[in-house]
Amino acid sequence: MGVDGAGAGTFLERLAVADREALLTAGRPRHYRAGEPIFVTGDPGGFVVLITEGRVKVFAPSEAGTAAVLSLRGPGDLVGELSAIEDEPTPRVATVVALDAVVCRVVRVGEFRSLLTGRPAVAFELLRMVAARLRSSDRRRVEFGAYGTTQRVARLLVDLVASHGGPPGSDVVLRSGLTQDDLAGMVGASRESVARALATLRTLGFVSTGRREVAVLDLAGLREFAG
Repeated sequence: MGVDGAGAGTFLERLAVADREALLTAGRPRHYRAGEPIFVTGDPGGFVVLITEGRVKVFAPSEAGTAAVLSLRGPGDLVGELSAIEDEPTPRVATVVALDAVVCRVVRVGEFRSLLTGRPAVAFELLRMVAARLRSSDRRRVEFGAYGTTQRVARLLVDLVASHGGPPGSDVVLRSGLTQDDLAGMVGASRESVARALATLRTLGFVSTGRREVAVLDLAGLREFAG
């Protein structure tokens, strides 16, 4: 699932078998190389994307002039779904870039809306997903005021483990393709503050770090520290 916690399981996993198969055969298949944009801010919003393999990063320009990472998405997740909800296609408000090689289904808005009309359970899961993402966004805004940077980074890493980590009980390595600038955008802090936070978490023995890589060595301790 996405890092913003859109509920138990991905959008695709929460669908019944028949609804899942209908979505997996909708639209047309597309492949994107790592680093290739799927759509960018300002593009017309005429289609919805269902990711079946790989991961993407969703980000948007911030008021400070930097790129704020909004979320990560992986297999079974939707991106660009607001295009299917609004009355008229509006320009994209975020950019989506492949973190790895991505395989997906690209579904035109008209076809996706027809699918929602004919399959109410899919429409209901879409509503649940959007509501969960709004709750997650609200939670992060509260965290920005209630926690220091180190705790916010710890909470983010716990979320990343849940959505992109390895098997339970192992040292969970997050090869997320994220830079410290990306992490800074996700927790609402400067790059320097995030670097200091990671150094603190290393000193406490919760994580080890490498180039664009974080190994969570003590998930239970990290979760307790995050509060």
